[in-house]
Amino acid sequence: VGNLDVRGSVHAERLVGSDKVTAGKLEVFSSGSYFPDIMLGAWTSYTTTYGGFSTAPTSTNKYVRIGRLCVVTINVSGAGTSNATTFTLTLPFNANTAQAMVGFGAIVDNGAGITTSGRVDTTTASATANVFKDPNGAAWTSSGSKYFNGTIIYEMQ
Repeated sequence: VGNLDVRGSVHAERLVGSDKVTAGKLEVFSSGSYFPDIMLGAWTSYTTTYGGFSTAPTSTNKYVRIGRLCVVTINVSGAGTSNATTFTLTLPFNANTAQAMVGFGAIVDNGAGITTSGRVDTTTASATANVFKDPNGAAWTSSGSKYFNGTIIYEMQ
């Protein structure tokens, strides 16, 4: 089996054996293991659904997949109105496992900026993540404006 070099304007990748590149995906076979859908760095916009609000925040959201790793950015342009002590948001893909502290970012709760970073936790086999107003998992105020503005990094199913 020969080698195939794929060269781009910035870098080169070396593929061996039955590896192949098709339509922005790299499929890799190595030592009997199969690693499908390794994305080649394309940022994609997506719409998240928020929970814990009477009026949801306005945000621009993007993600990039790198193998089974997903990096998400949440960029809020308008705070939401809280109606619960909880805060959830949807991710672009189901998380593989429940993980605490997969995301951190700027927080506003009850209209005031919080001086500590917020926290995001994933749930096994779910695209819904729980957002907390500090790293210790503190609850939100059930009135006033609130939002999370930050980055989430998690393992997809």
